[in-house]
Amino acid sequence: MPSRNPTTKFDSGTTTSGASIPDNGIAAHRMLNEVQVRALTTLSRASRWRMARLGTFPKPIKISTGRVAWRESEVLTWLTSKTEVAA
Repeated sequence: MPSRNPTTKFDSGTTTSGASIPDNGIAAHRMLNEVQVRALTTLSRASRWRMARLGTFPKPIKISTGRVAWRESEVLTWLTSKTEVAA
């Protein structure tokens, strides 16, 4: 069963534990759940939904009844744009 550790890095390369992740092209299509997005962004749920509605944060995708996820690539792109502005 996959770990639900929100600090695990999900792109190709290595995890925070140093374990290698093969680059098989799937990383570009990974989906992040609520806990993982919160851990990456430190934004509250209400802030993320408000920002998504305003178009300033990636919109979630409904993946089943009562369940949403975000594309990892979109969240990381958003995060990178914020760190570049702050630098």
